[in-house]
Amino acid sequence: MEMKTPGKMNPKCAGAMPRMIAFSRTALLLVMMSVSLLLAGGCGAVGPLVLGGTVEAVSADIVTEVAGRIESLDVEEGQAIVQGGTAAVLDASVQALSVTQMEQVVAAKTARLAELKNGSRTEQVDQAKFAAESAKAQYEDLQKGPGPEQLKTSDAQVAVAQAAVSSAVVLLHYTEQSLADAEVLKKSGALSDTAYQDSVYRRDAAKAARTTAQKQLESAMDQRDQVKAGASVELIAAAKARYEQAQAQLDLLVGGTASTSIQAAEADLAQSQAALEQSRLVLGKYTLKAPCDGVVTLLSISRGEVVNAGAAIGTVSDLKNLSVRLYIPQKNLSAIALGTELNLVATSLPGKKIPARVIWISDVAEFTPRNTETTSSKETTVFRFKVAVEGSDSGLKPGMSLETEIPGAVPEQ
Repeated sequence: MEMKTPGKMNPKCAGAMPRMIAFSRTALLLVMMSVSLLLAGGCGAVGPLVLGGTVEAVSADIVTEVAGRIESLDVEEGQAIVQGGTAAVLDASVQALSVTQMEQVVAAKTARLAELKNGSRTEQVDQAKFAAESAKAQYEDLQKGPGPEQLKTSDAQVAVAQAAVSSAVVLLHYTEQSLADAEVLKKSGALSDTAYQDSVYRRDAAKAARTTAQKQLESAMDQRDQVKAGASVELIAAAKARYEQAQAQLDLLVGGTASTSIQAAEADLAQSQAALEQSRLVLGKYTLKAPCDGVVTLLSISRGEVVNAGAAIGTVSDLKNLSVRLYIPQKNLSAIALGTELNLVATSLPGKKIPARVIWISDVAEFTPRNTETTSSKETTVFRFKVAVEGSDSGLKPGMSLETEIPGAVPEQ
């Protein structure tokens, strides 16, 4: 066997080595080109700029400017309503009484002014004296508080309401037991579905009757508390004012009429007329009206509930005036302008392109909000803009997600 000297290349391999190196370089170049083509056609492909947003509607809350108990609801969720239409009515019995009292005050002052201008007679003095004495008696009665008969009547109303609640509870217990028996019979096949549903209906009706009875009891107890508390400070003050006015009119009739008295009466009448108008304005606020045309998309109260002044009882949304708020990277700001037309695509409406138009573009850049959606990584700053949905039959609803492609924008990597 022939021994090879270490470190020396076999002469037969010496000519093959350059060819192997050249082949390896060519193979490496082909592999690199293949990888580049794969990257270009795969994860490194560029695409159009697509922005995502959520449909918004112009909405306004139905806000009460006064406190009170909901007496009636005139709308339901999903119901269309026009601006100024009645949505709910609060219990305005106390305010209505205040308006009536102010009307009487204005009428009395109007008559007194006429008497001052026409002069006084003996019967007029007698009438003024009777009016002053009556006003004084009413004022003193209010100061004393409620009488025994008023307290007795309010207690009786509470007792009747309590009895109604007890009866409703007994009826509910009976219907619940009947329903349990019906369920047993239905499982055994001894009771038809119609008879079983009738038992369910009677149980539900008994529940509603119990709820109504409880609310009536609460109302009766509130009225009893008001009677026990006596007249409010406002009512007592109004009674005192009527008494002082009646006494002043009597004094004028007895002492004679002067031009200065007529001027004072005219000013006093004008002041009372202004107070009457103010009371009527407040009375009108107990009727809650829709702030705009649209659809009632939310009702947060029920009949019989008590609301505070400034509370929102519901929301009216103009579903014919929809818009979408979007954010565009600053490098693509030049791709949009006021009036630019775009096509919106909603995942819930496949295959449908909804036309929209740019109606507002912010003049100030801002940092990218978390809810900004693009098809690639977010930029540091963006510009906010809004598009209006064209047409009223787009099929969009507030809160729906959608996307739009921005023509002419720099493609995203």
